[in-house]
Amino acid sequence: MAQDRAIGGRLREIRVRLGLTQQEFAERLGLRRLSVARYEAGRIPRINILKEIARAGGVSVASLITTESESISPHVHRSGSVTDDELPLLLMRLLRRLRRQLVAINALPSPVARQSYEHRSRLILSRAIRDLAEYRALVERHSRQHDTKRHQS
Repeated sequence: MAQDRAIGGRLREIRVRLGLTQQEFAERLGLRRLSVARYEAGRIPRINILKEIARAGGVSVASLITTESESISPHVHRSGSVTDDELPLLLMRLLRRLRRQLVAINALPSPVARQSYEHRSRLILSRAIRDLAEYRALVERHSRQHDTKRHQS
């Protein structure tokens, strides 16, 4: 049996972040509690189970099995993106709400319900991104006009 304590730690991190006991996590995944305990101890689950754990935790399978010592947490490390500490308060609130929604989506009783919810979420997110881009352009245009008037005075 393949063993990897780092993978086990990442699986445990997801379960704890979801606020579930090993028994509750096992039930959500259709497993026995002993299987979850073994996975958290380092036994590597089959790919279909890894996919379910990744879906439940809102992460990629790659982030579960990476050999680097990176965390499953929402912080972004090596990509050059900002970390949670650097995000404005409004975005932090949005991220907290989205994380709660992720748990709610994963708790939906059927794959069809999850798909429907995810589809609607993509539509709403797409609309919000488009609206924010349009608003940013408007604010930038207004700011440039304001600067031009100020320099002309």
